[in-house]
Amino acid sequence: MPLLEVANLRAYFHTRNGIVRAVDGVSFSVEKGETLGIVGESGSGKSVTCYSLMGLIPKPPGRIESGTARFDGADLLAMKEAELNKIRGKRIAMIFQDPMTSLNPYLRIEEQLIEPLLIHEKMPRAEAVKRAIRALEEALETFAGCAVIISHDRWFLDRIATHVLAFEGDSQVRWFEGNFSEYESWRKKEIGSAADQPHRIKYKPLAR
Repeated sequence: MPLLEVANLRAYFHTRNGIVRAVDGVSFSVEKGETLGIVGESGSGKSVTCYSLMGLIPKPPGRIESGTARFDGADLLAMKEAELNKIRGKRIAMIFQDPMTSLNPYLRIEEQLIEPLLIHEKMPRAEAVKRAIRALEEALETFAGCAVIISHDRWFLDRIATHVLAFEGDSQVRWFEGNFSEYESWRKKEIGSAADQPHRIKYKPLAR
């Protein structure tokens, strides 16, 4: 039995200008271990197909007209919201292509990263935060590209950063090869005890 089997999926949007048949009779199946690539022009129904499976199309104007989507034998389209909430973010997840919908700008990133652990794993908050940070570290350690990270967590930067771009105040920005601890050690050697003293950030006046 396929892990995911979609049959005759139809998702329509009922608008003032008429019915938009965004998804009109889509069927496919995916076995465990397989990866399905969905391709097509913008507006062809790719995203709406996935939104439909996750129960995320706005209702109204959207509506599932027909079809089934069996995940591990259970029909996602027939589930109530409470049932979907038990598997969304735990067994099924979606990474949105629109960066504005990937993270909520009104919530701290920490809150959004640990939410699945708090809800599905019933994990204590402190443990959830540690696991989320470690997951970020592991992803960055194996990432083949480059990453730019803004963080106030010096321990995180110690484990991850290979270089530091330090905004030192007075409009001074310094590039340093090494992690945060190495940068701090170098800075103390350069300016002595003043490195440990808090100081008010100043900036050069704007030039007209």
